[in-house]
Amino acid sequence: MGISSLPAQNLMICLRCFRSAPFVIQAGQSGVFMSQWYYLVGQQRVGPESLERLMTILTSSTQGIDTPVWTEGMADWAPARTRPEFVQLNGPPPPPPPPAAQRSSAPTAVPPPTAFAPNTSDLIYPSEPPKSEGLCFLGILWTGIPQIIYGQTEKGLLLVGIGLILSIAAISTCVLIVLFIPYMVATIVDAYKVGLALKRGRPVGKWEWFPTTT
Repeated sequence: MGISSLPAQNLMICLRCFRSAPFVIQAGQSGVFMSQWYYLVGQQRVGPESLERLMTILTSSTQGIDTPVWTEGMADWAPARTRPEFVQLNGPPPPPPPPAAQRSSAPTAVPPPTAFAPNTSDLIYPSEPPKSEGLCFLGILWTGIPQIIYGQTEKGLLLVGIGLILSIAAISTCVLIVLFIPYMVATIVDAYKVGLALKRGRPVGKWEWFPTTT
């Protein structure tokens, strides 16, 4: 039975019911239903906007993906980047870090030891021009003088003091003269070796005795 066969009164009732019924299209496969979104500009709420429109606003204006947004169903405002609807605005994930460089299995080369100790305050280095080893004979005048000239100041002063004590004691007894002469010869030999080592470019310690030249 068609609509035309209905009585006129019944037809009018059907039309009124049809007009008063809510026209709602549920969200489904057709995607006709559009969610309404709001966003904040400072403290001002702006919207509503569709999801597509809001994505355009967030990417093509001063508003960024950190802009607070809200739609029905959300408990509070949240940055757009935290919402799954805007995940595509976050860009692709960063690439994984490059693999760690493989360490060479070869042992690290150790530099050969230097011929002499490093330049420290405990060493005396050759002067330019180098002092002659012949200065050792100044020890005949007084023991310790050559060592002071070569730079072994503390050592030279000690030798001067010992020589002074022995010379004073030798005046009162001839026995100490026997000790003073070997002492003076030993200090001269020491001064000669110090001078020769410095002349050949070998640094010596401030308290080094009878240094070798090899």
